[in-house]
Amino acid sequence: MRACLLLLIIIRIPFGLTIMYVCICNPVTDSQVRACVSSGACTLTELQAQLGVALQCGQCASAALEIVCEMTGAIAVREQPPVSIAA
Repeated sequence: MRACLLLLIIIRIPFGLTIMYVCICNPVTDSQVRACVSSGACTLTELQAQLGVALQCGQCASAALEIVCEMTGAIAVREQPPVSIAA
């Protein structure tokens, strides 16, 4: 299993283009996250299903959610798994 050491990796290439990796375990860029959100994804679960972001170490979850919030104007709320209540 690969370990994620950095949240974001920014690569500058000629002509002023910038590639920012949000997830380095499953190489996912901010442009891919933005395109996914533009197509209707608005939760981390949807981003995970469509891009594979935050499925390994999870360090990129906050960066991915920040992009969602920036694009949708939402407030970040971390999704919690359902809790079963024993009778």
